[in-house]
Amino acid sequence: MMKIYLFSMFLILVGCSNPRNIDLNKVEDFSKNEPKIFIPNAGCPGCISLAEEFLLKNKGSNCVSFILVNVLSEKQLKIKLGYDVLDHFNIKVQHGEIFDDYGVSGFYPFIVYSSGEVDEISSVNESSLDKLEEYLKNNCSL
Repeated sequence: MMKIYLFSMFLILVGCSNPRNIDLNKVEDFSKNEPKIFIPNAGCPGCISLAEEFLLKNKGSNCVSFILVNVLSEKQLKIKLGYDVLDHFNIKVQHGEIFDDYGVSGFYPFIVYSSGEVDEISSVNESSLDKLEEYLKNNCSL
């Protein structure tokens, strides 16, 4: 009986682990080695606004992709970010819960690098967009 209990506890603990690096097979097309920014529809308003500002500065860029998650209304999205926002090849809309796949809360936007590193954009991690800009400056050939 004790073995069953210990084995059950082991499975629970292993199942609850929260890795900060992800399996690249879960990430859609990293063949270009570009970072992807996932922006949730709801969550930390200031953090989402920062990510959306970065999106507006980099829409149409070959160096970074944006995935807008759980958008409730494409019409409201276009009013907020511009009517041409979904016309850019590097901006996509994805529905469904994807945050567990990346080990993040879903409250904050986050960046996934081609190395598998995940970096949340939050008030605790204010330098994440600066780090991304530095990464793009060093690794992006336009």
